[in-house]
Amino acid sequence: MKQSLIILGLAALSTVSAWGQSTGFYGKKAFVEFSGLGSMPLLINMFSNYDYYVKRGSGLTTGKDRFNGGFTGGVGIQINPEAAISFNFGLSYLNTVGPEALYFPTGDNFYSVYVNHENLTIRSMTLMPVLHFASNKSTIMPAGFSHEIGFGFVRTKVLERDYVFTGSDDYGNEFYYNGDYHNINEFMDSVVSVNGDYIDYGQTYKGFTIMYGIKMRTPVSKQLMINYGIRYTYNIASNNFQYNVTPNSYEKALNNEIENSIRATRLRSFISLQLGLTCLF
Repeated sequence: MKQSLIILGLAALSTVSAWGQSTGFYGKKAFVEFSGLGSMPLLINMFSNYDYYVKRGSGLTTGKDRFNGGFTGGVGIQINPEAAISFNFGLSYLNTVGPEALYFPTGDNFYSVYVNHENLTIRSMTLMPVLHFASNKSTIMPAGFSHEIGFGFVRTKVLERDYVFTGSDDYGNEFYYNGDYHNINEFMDSVVSVNGDYIDYGQTYKGFTIMYGIKMRTPVSKQLMINYGIRYTYNIASNNFQYNVTPNSYEKALNNEIENSIRATRLRSFISLQLGLTCLF
């Protein structure tokens, strides 16, 4: 799918290049642009009730997701004075709720312990062809006010960090297992030493995004513009989680839990501001 989008984007750009017979902005029809993205999920933090923990010293405290950011870049070309098309690449860095339980193997089965886990940092990579069009007939793309519509493919991964977890509020730092009491952190350290990281940082969670944005490009010279605006995204994350290989049961249980957190975070992240530069050539 990723390769198909790249081929589609390149084919579209080469095709519209042949179509583009208009003069362009000061004779320039092609453009490259880079924009930073930022969002503050204030409404979600105000009305949502979910367990979110942030690191404080060597421990954890309850918190909220304060800010998410990223960037997007693209190369495009004017189709006619009121429309252009581009192929964009973007990276977004988001925060998502950590797992509520950790799992370890017990023979042919698995056992779980409930924890308060530090929020996970996730990175989403987006590939997206975008159509830009102006509603004002006096606009000469890509300058001025325009609308953006895009459909893209997204790959999300959990970034490797030294995440902190403690025993849950209900069960504490010790749990009873196999006839004895165990400290959760010490026990999970022993599990990790045998089985590797309890989070599979190499696992990719795939999805799609539909984007609508409004953008203003203000010229500062004949070749450079400042772009700024707002974009809305509807993020579709697959609920058909599958490993490339058959996992151990405790790995599958944990990573399905993480996938649900990622899906919820991406669905909540639907508005962001953008600010950047556009270069014409």
